[in-house]
Order: sequence, then C-alpha cells, then structure tokens
Amino acid sequence: VSGRSNITVKNLNVTDFSVGLYFDFVNNSLIENLTANSNTDGGINILSSSSNYISNITVSFNDFRGIILSSSSNNNLSNIITNYNYYGIYVQSSSNNNRLSSIMASSNSNGITLFFSSNNSIQDSIVNASLRDAVSISVGSIDNLLRNIIITNTNFSFYDLFFATGVNGNQFVDMPHIGNYSFTGDGGTIIVKNSQFG
Repeated sequence: VSGRSNITVKNLNVTDFSVGLYFDFVNNSLIENLTANSNTDGGINILSSSSNYISNITVSFNDFRGIILSSSSNNNLSNIITNYNYYGIYVQSSSNNNRLSSIMASSNSNGITLFFSSNNSIQDSIVNASLRDAVSISVGSIDNLLRNIIITNTNFSFYDLFFATGVNGNQFVDMPHIGNYSFTGDGGTIIVKNSQFG
C-alpha cells in the first residue's frame, strides 16, 4: 500500500511473499489481526508512514525483520508476537515518537533495535532467547523510554542490553534484572529508576 490514508487491513494471513505487508507514505490507518510468516524481506514494513495503529500481530520465520519502522513516527504498536526473525522489531532512520507495548519477542537473532530514532517508548514487553543482543540502542537514538521489559535467556556471548556511542537521555524504568549489558564510548547519559543491572 502506498500513498494512502484512513485504510484498514485486518484478519489477514500472508505467507511466502517478499514482504508480508508494506506501508509506504500511509497515514492514519489500521492493521489488526494479521499474521505474516516466512517472507523473504520482512513481515511488516512501515516506511515514511505516521499515526497508524498496529495491533494483534504475529510475525515469525521471516528472513530479515519481523517488523520495521523506517522514517515513520507517531505510530502505536501493541500486542505483537515476533518470533524466529533476524530482527524481531527494528526502528530506524528518524522513526520518532512511536509507542510499542505488549511485545513478545522470542528466539529472534536480535530482539528489539533502535537506530537513529528518538522519543520512542517500549513498555510491558518480553524479549526471550535472543541469539544476539536482546535490546540494542544504537547510534543517534536519544530520549527513549524503556519500561517494564523482561529480558531472559539471551545468548551468553551477547547482551541483554547494548548501548552504542552517542546515545543520551534514554530512560529505564521498572526494569527487572538486566544481567549482561554494554555501554560503549563515553559522554552519554542514561536515567535509571526502579531497575536492576548487574
């Protein structure tokens, strides 16, 4: 779907395509009750799109990313199951002010990644059995909020939480135990409240 507004996509099962669902310059729309499995270039790709509601989604066994937000802001994602993808959820390229909640990301190579994206919130979620980093806050991602994310069974060679150079003002609130983490570079600041590290 490209260049549209106020559309609804629901009750759909998409398997063995290049991309399960593709939004490009789509605004004020709804994606609900959708399953996108075994697609070669991603389950749900949201590009240059804003103010969309995405809920009750399952994305599994996609070769690249379960869900990607790229240059997409002010979207609301909830009740997402993302399993056995290379990236469970990937938020990149100035995708700002998005709200993600009730995410279950299990057995992905990388669980949830933010890259050059700011002022997003990820809340009340579980990231389990990541083969690489469970949650990654990468270059240029500032002022994001992570609240009540349970991270378990991450590959011991990688991190529950990985921070790249140049990330500032990210908040961790009500986070259960973070066992293995890395903060690279210097000069960055984080805000921690009611959370356990180490």
